[in-house]
Amino acid sequence: MFISYVPTRDIDASKDFYENKMGFSEDDYGFKLNISGYDEVRIRPQIKKILPLENYCYFRYELKDGFLSYCKELMDKGVVFKVIAMTPGGYSGIIVDPDGNKILVECENYEDDNSVDPNEWDCYRRY
Repeated sequence: MFISYVPTRDIDASKDFYENKMGFSEDDYGFKLNISGYDEVRIRPQIKKILPLENYCYFRYELKDGFLSYCKELMDKGVVFKVIAMTPGGYSGIIVDPDGNKILVECENYEDDNSVDPNEWDCYRRY
């Protein structure tokens, strides 16, 4: 089991974010990602008074496909992205939690089942 501890000043807000906005499920070890291939990975918010590091992502995960639909679903729930980018290697996005912690999500596959237009998003970049 791999557990990534993330600092938080408000455990209730953090739990709400990871469970209700990100769609992760809580168990005895933390929040399970509910993404194929990450069965043994948990995110566990931990009360800390320190601020998150500015250019540091506490964890990353990868999607097999459907990146743009996934991002739109999260944004519709109120998740904030610092950036979503189309790069020569695929898509990348940086999610910011309520405490300012950054989460990197990536996908090598450009195909998406849904007709989502990311050009409407202020955080979208194409490199």
